[in-house]
Amino acid sequence: MTANSKNNNHLETSKSPKIVNRKLVFFLICSIVFGSLSFVSYKPVEASKNDYSVAIVNNSKTTLEIVDKPVSNLATEKSNSNTDSSPITVFNNTKASENQFALIVGTYQEKYNAVILEKEMKKRGFKHCSIIANNNSNKYWVTVDFYKDKNEAETARERFLIDGWIKQI
Repeated sequence: MTANSKNNNHLETSKSPKIVNRKLVFFLICSIVFGSLSFVSYKPVEASKNDYSVAIVNNSKTTLEIVDKPVSNLATEKSNSNTDSSPITVFNNTKASENQFALIVGTYQEKYNAVILEKEMKKRGFKHCSIIANNNSNKYWVTVDFYKDKNEAETARERFLIDGWIKQI
């Protein structure tokens, strides 16, 4: 190698950190711009009120008796929580039920799958686990328990370390 080629090599290596520095500065500027734009354009979304009725399913039947039926075929009568005369408890969107929050751990389109999760949760020690049938969306929600306010439901979710969500009934 000659002296000129060594100088050229040195120039090429000294240019590459400058290019890297330019790329780094460009990346940092873009990050700051996009980050600040995300804070500026953020708007909180208000939760809408539920305008549908849901039903709690009591699965005292055996697995052979459980047949997938459309949710519309389910009885819509309100039953007492103390008696098991009816397999379904319906919560209409009234003042009495607006203040109830459910800690939901699963959503299924087939009743059979919801029943399986409910049995599994009861085996884990959640005695008040039940199934809620949504008449409008034909889905079954498996809930651990019902709570009077959202804060109580959030503390229960954290206490039990459950990966679920809270739904106002």
